[in-house]
Amino acid sequence: VPVLLSMEKRTCRVLIHSGEDLTRRRIEFSDDAKWMFVCCGSHVKVYSYSSGKVAYTLDHHTKEVTGVALHPRNRMQLFSSSLDGQLALWDYIDGALLRVIDLATPLFQFVIRPGRQEPLLFFSIKQDKYVIVGVSSQVITERQPTVAPSNQLTEARQFLTAKSRHNEFTFSSEGAYLATYDKKKLMVCDLEADTEYKYFSDFPFTALAFHPSKLCIATGNQKGQIQLWYDVAMQDREVVVTTFHWHAHSVRDLCFTTDGTYLLSGGEESVLVLWQLDTHTRQFRPRLGSPIVRVACSPGDSYFCISLQSNAIQLISGLDTDVKYTLGGLRRAHSQNPDKHGIKTGLVLEPHSNSIVLNSTPGFIQFYQPITDSVIYQLNVTGLNYISRPDDKPLTLTTVTHVAMSTDGFWLATVEERDDRQTTPELRMKFWEFSKIKQCFTLNTCVEPPHNQTITSLTFQPKWLRTGASFPYMAATTSKDGDFKTWVVVDGESSGRGKERKEGGACSSWACRSVGHYLCLPCYGSVFCEDGSLLAVNFHKYITVWDPYSCDLRATFNSQFPREMFRNMVFGHGSSSQYLLASTSSHLHTWNLLTCTVVWCLQVSVSLLVSDPFSSVTAAFVTTTEGKEKKTHLYLFDPSNPTPLAVHGSVCNGRIIGGVFVPNEDAGSTGTGSKLYFMDKNQLLCAVHSEETDASRKTTRDEEKGLSSVRKEHEAQSSFYEIFGDTAPGKKSKLTQTRIKNIL
Repeated sequence: VPVLLSMEKRTCRVLIHSGEDLTRRRIEFSDDAKWMFVCCGSHVKVYSYSSGKVAYTLDHHTKEVTGVALHPRNRMQLFSSSLDGQLALWDYIDGALLRVIDLATPLFQFVIRPGRQEPLLFFSIKQDKYVIVGVSSQVITERQPTVAPSNQLTEARQFLTAKSRHNEFTFSSEGAYLATYDKKKLMVCDLEADTEYKYFSDFPFTALAFHPSKLCIATGNQKGQIQLWYDVAMQDREVVVTTFHWHAHSVRDLCFTTDGTYLLSGGEESVLVLWQLDTHTRQFRPRLGSPIVRVACSPGDSYFCISLQSNAIQLISGLDTDVKYTLGGLRRAHSQNPDKHGIKTGLVLEPHSNSIVLNSTPGFIQFYQPITDSVIYQLNVTGLNYISRPDDKPLTLTTVTHVAMSTDGFWLATVEERDDRQTTPELRMKFWEFSKIKQCFTLNTCVEPPHNQTITSLTFQPKWLRTGASFPYMAATTSKDGDFKTWVVVDGESSGRGKERKEGGACSSWACRSVGHYLCLPCYGSVFCEDGSLLAVNFHKYITVWDPYSCDLRATFNSQFPREMFRNMVFGHGSSSQYLLASTSSHLHTWNLLTCTVVWCLQVSVSLLVSDPFSSVTAAFVTTTEGKEKKTHLYLFDPSNPTPLAVHGSVCNGRIIGGVFVPNEDAGSTGTGSKLYFMDKNQLLCAVHSEETDASRKTTRDEEKGLSSVRKEHEAQSSFYEIFGDTAPGKKSKLTQTRIKNIL
């Protein structure tokens, strides 16, 4: 048994493609409310309000961006801070980096103090204390890249312990007061008098906001209460507290409107609440689809930005509270139980748009387009809205556990489950038909229950090579009850017992055709070969190969190590379609189905196998234990030979949730015209690039530098177009057309 090692093979690079947190930091707006600046991992995304799309990305920092703020003297420039210890100054109209100030210490938060000579404040750790540090105005005004010396950094005061660095800080409108909280303690600092005031509550604080014109602070707590603290930090007056209560759970965030008339609040209930402070009345914007994490108001209150736990940002009109846009890329699947991750379906390819199908908010699946980094469609599988928990115990929601697509994209199959250990478990399988008229999937067949126990796999039979087959569409399911079933499209009038239809249509439905089992063992997975003539079923200790039409057993394979159980199983494709690969906890086996013999076996722990349907390449994610950490490595190889084609070490420190090959015009890491995407336990979607792809990416970045000039030319002409309209098609500048074509 040869051991798989990191050999001198063609290396590949793994880059984060999407899934970085958009909601952890506050959103900043330009003064004219046309641009929104969103912290996203180690870069800043600039969104256009008019289109709701990313105009460009500000990319410089090497670690997480912790805050953004407009320059206090030049409102066309933007500061960004990061854990790498640098402040970056940008011209956000051109997307150009102007200056870098290296402060040589991690910046955990970054705020602007209004109306002061030294307005830039950041928060850092010094000798296990949380300190506020100001940056000298001399450093701000210099034009060259600067490493700020210690004599130009003004330490204001030790404010909190290092454990409280994730709490919110906010300034009063004139910058004279700074407020924060620590558990049940509210602290207000008079920075000019260097005096600190402390106030206490019965419940821990969770949110904080300063009134834009009054000496008033709004706080939210874990009980769901909102408290308005009037006349704080005044020695000659007693603090007056007004309490509002609607939220059933903790208040996640608070924000005053520009004029201070309304207070916005949000939390786990997925409801935006607008409080009218003078009349004590409230308005609601319900059913936002996911718990609210952040709330922000644009200048002039023309729209509100609502950051959701699903990693989406909704722009809500300030006039009628209608949702105008939903910003963000990949949605984050979440559960009310923090111990369970939200991704159950893995990653599945949708062939119509080459998008990736996976879990979204509870009960939904999303169709994510990696080329545009956007969600093009969401399907409500369960037909239910998001429901918050009634008490401290999480609800057991209906979860989509499996998704499968037919190779032509005409059929979609889903499995949903719910088991609260108290009532009867729910198990449904649904077949969805793609409507060319509506351009969406509509429910065709619902089977309840398809099996007696939990379904472990769902897969479609490949269609493109099955010419003249009796059944144009076939699907297979496996379950812990020990049965595997095949499902076919039948005539609606036959109720599942008549003649099978040759084409799916409006009157067609799905029905079970055959049931198989082996030695009364539970089933843990199934996969069709490339031409659909064979079905391999995993019975834990045995891999069985069946004829899907006659349900006859053709072959049986077992591991050379009797105590090991099979976990993953794939067929090869292309020139390696005769190979079947299966992994156990410590070995990877490969059989040749033509000879029914073991071709090779490797002593590795494979957590996931992904086969490329467009080539003969297979991806194996190998898990190794280094000390107390488990690391995952990526190997790309042809099943006919265990020697890797490409290797990448330590793609992540946790397990891989799923992977999929997506067709791409540019050859990916395998050089076959497809690119490998995979997702880790933190729901970060990563893409595998080869060295040749990196060279093309560098060229693309150089071309993108010219995009700002094209954008400025378009903006300069927009007023002309509003009056006189667009120019004739034959009169447009050939230079501009060529530049846009080369860039896009």
